[in-house]
Amino acid sequence: MVNPSKASVFKEKLKTIVAKHGVPFVEVQKVIPDVVELPEVLEPEQDAVTPKEEKTDWWNIF
Repeated sequence: MVNPSKASVFKEKLKTIVAKHGVPFVEVQKVIPDVVELPEVLEPEQDAVTPKEEKTDWWNIF
């Protein structure tokens, strides 16, 4: 679930960024119809960030 206050903050920031580039926010909503769902997608998941450990056989060290 998306935190409603977080989604509204994101939406306002997006409006500001879009306004700086002179694109109407309505045009953005045509491309991204459900802007409220974006913050959930943009938050990185902990599992996806963890680096893979290289498997080293102890006898191959020498």
